[in-house]
Amino acid sequence: MVIDFKMDSYWEHLVDADIEQGERPALRRGRFHDNAEVVAGALNRLMRFSASVAGSSSSVPKPCTGNQRRPQRFRENLGAKTPRRGILRLANNGRPEIMTLEAQAHDDTVQGILQFTVHTGETPTTQVGDGGGRSDPKTGTYEMKQVAIHTGRPAADSFDLERQGFSFLRYPTAVRDFTDRSEVESVYYPELERLLLRETGAAKVVIFDHTIRIGDPAKRDALGVRDPVRNAHNDFTDESAPQRVRDLLPADEAEERLNRRFTSINVWRPLTGPVRTDPIAICEWNSIGANDMIVARRVYKDRVGGILNLSYNPRQRWYYFPEMERDEVILLKCFDSERDGRARWTAHAAFEDPDGNDSSLPARESIEVRTLLFY
Repeated sequence: MVIDFKMDSYWEHLVDADIEQGERPALRRGRFHDNAEVVAGALNRLMRFSASVAGSSSSVPKPCTGNQRRPQRFRENLGAKTPRRGILRLANNGRPEIMTLEAQAHDDTVQGILQFTVHTGETPTTQVGDGGGRSDPKTGTYEMKQVAIHTGRPAADSFDLERQGFSFLRYPTAVRDFTDRSEVESVYYPELERLLLRETGAAKVVIFDHTIRIGDPAKRDALGVRDPVRNAHNDFTDESAPQRVRDLLPADEAEERLNRRFTSINVWRPLTGPVRTDPIAICEWNSIGANDMIVARRVYKDRVGGILNLSYNPRQRWYYFPEMERDEVILLKCFDSERDGRARWTAHAAFEDPDGNDSSLPARESIEVRTLLFY
């Protein structure tokens, strides 16, 4: 259900009031699932608060009731300011959120094909080879689904690691050759350490590896790198993230760090631009259901890791940033030890055009850098 209304600065007061009550509405785009009872409750709260600020209840429209199935529309000017129109919606957690119609007007979508994991009761397992990629032997049941993927560019500044679980920004690099490991480690790693300290407020950043992915098979094989991943997933589980801390830090420091908050963030960047094939899609935290993630094992030569594969849910909301350039990056939260309502992870994957990729377009080339952050 979608409810169209006019909004002005009173909404900001409502946001503050909700935060004081332990809620955190976010400015995001989207539409309600059809839960009329909950929608009615959120709308009624909005109107009651607006009426109290305006000092009169006479201008407040009649609330919608739980049995109304069609969108209720109202346009009330609460005060002298010129209001904007907006759309009130609920996140999966039942909290009210809004999107401006200005943003909605630019909410272009594309259709993309993604791979999802099917719940069967077994633990999907991948035997990771030296290169790692789609040819690695694996178990599990998978399905391809066509989903709507929304462009994030019109609202790029509003995405937040703590709310949606990802952010987008322009961050040029001095790296000339990303296939030169020594240059990546000596130039790019310090650049990203500075970026992550600035963006997150962390006390320490540990960068522990990176992966280059290339869509062109001949170039990929020549460089011994990986291909874009179609399977929707997140890089850590509640068990594998602490284990990775223990793998990488001295024992005493690891246990000390694990007593406080820590996160893992991947930094994704194109090596060439604009990206026109195999773009990365991100599923925001608030749209991932409690039972959507499936723990999966990744067996390496020297260790066993764990990731979360995503099962399909029509309420999931996907974003991408079309035609990304080399000076742009996406920060993807892959783990957060806090369980206070902030985003703990996302899901991501490369998606393909349902009509097939255009072979005349350049193949995607990208790098993703994996990190641990301690607070």
